[in-house]
Amino acid sequence: MKKVFENYNTAMSWIALNAITKTHLMILREELTLNFRSTGSYFIHTIISDS
Repeated sequence: MKKVFENYNTAMSWIALNAITKTHLMILREELTLNFRSTGSYFIHTIISDS
């Protein structure tokens, strides 16, 4: 699923709380950055649910 964030700080807070490992955190942070650079929006693709 695509998880969209309002800004970088909100995204990184969510990622820090939900990443499974430190490596997973780094991968999600890199994906977030690349997506912003290419589209201007903060989002990631993940299977992690918000529940």
